[in-house]
Amino acid sequence: MTTVTSIKQYIYSATCILGILTFAACDLNSGSGSEPQLNIMETAQSYSELERFVEAVEDAELESVLTGTGPYTVFPPTNEAFDNLPDEMRDTLSNDQMAGILEYHIIEDEFYGSDFEERQALETREGGDLYFVLDDSIYVNDTTAVIAGNIQATNGLVHAVDQVLLPDRFLPVFDIIGKRYALQTFEEGIREAEMASMLQEDHEEGYTVFVAPESVFEEQSLPDDPQELESQLSYHIAPGKIAADDLVDGQTIETVHGKEISIGREGDTITINGNAVVTEPDLAGTNGIVHIIDALLDPSAEQ
Repeated sequence: MTTVTSIKQYIYSATCILGILTFAACDLNSGSGSEPQLNIMETAQSYSELERFVEAVEDAELESVLTGTGPYTVFPPTNEAFDNLPDEMRDTLSNDQMAGILEYHIIEDEFYGSDFEERQALETREGGDLYFVLDDSIYVNDTTAVIAGNIQATNGLVHAVDQVLLPDRFLPVFDIIGKRYALQTFEEGIREAEMASMLQEDHEEGYTVFVAPESVFEEQSLPDDPQELESQLSYHIAPGKIAADDLVDGQTIETVHGKEISIGREGDTITINGNAVVTEPDLAGTNGIVHIIDALLDPSAEQ
């Protein structure tokens, strides 16, 4: 992987004019070097590439936030990013729903390009986290790139992005998994097992997925054999949307694999098969729920 220092030098070069955009020049650490005169809302209004973002902010009645004291770091999607939203989503979003999506693009603090870590999660005004990864660019939620950044305003900073960032509730469960860098190995396993489409598609009944994070794979690993991989991962998926409050002590749940998992519960502590603990429950999406657990589930083990 490219070093963090070289990444930052690559992304925030002397001009910081990236892609086909015409955003103002900016410096790695301190923006353009001149005192900003416009607040974040006025800054966005000054760029034709952010016209759709400005319209969305006005429709959602969030101007008072972006003209407020701050400081904020805002990640406005470009016009093209809004155009790339699915038609059915773009045409049906209420102003309240759009307000939630836009607040998911706002962090209540200032972060220059040089402030981002190689792996970092930051809470948004909406309440959910944005997940940052430094590679050959700054990526947000795995696939969204910062294409122009360090644009200073009187009340914060602007970093334009090439996709609209969506909170979990607007995503299928596979994308909930995929946007979190701490779940990368499990996500790759789902892809290799050719099960991604199942967890991306709309499904009336939905799915519940028990997902192991990267820390688990320091001691455990997924099978290399494709059939064994599918067998193990399907044992982590149950039909239906099962929230943490629905899991009770002594319960058994049949999985997509066909074999049951057993639930243990003492207060708020939930275990699967007696050893895997649910560490982060109820990541709810459009077609199911994700629960993060601290161990892989083994369908061949005796319960």
